[in-house]
Amino acid sequence: SETTESFDTIIATDVLYDINMWKPILETVTRSLKEKGALILSHVPRAALPAEFAEQKKCSIEDIILVQARDYGLLLTMKIGPRDLPSILQEESSDMEEAGAAIFILEKHTS
Repeated sequence: SETTESFDTIIATDVLYDINMWKPILETVTRSLKEKGALILSHVPRAALPAEFAEQKKCSIEDIILVQARDYGLLLTMKIGPRDLPSILQEESSDMEEAGAAIFILEKHTS
């Protein structure tokens, strides 16, 4: 049988090479997380912006990630960028800053 709502936290790192895979990931996460559980998503923008969003000049992969997550009841509670890291790590994170990397902490609120 399929286990549901059994995890307090799910960590996903560098999983979005194709933005079209985000919805299946969200479905699995929301099915697996307990209410008020956290998804920690470490994201480096690698996916191409889908054609339907490419025309919207202000739309980014990050926007799509967060809007679709909200549609699944996952609300952003914190965003951590390379500049938010301790100073000892910031020198090593300049490439990640340039790439637009971030860690999103999302909390499940579906009830």
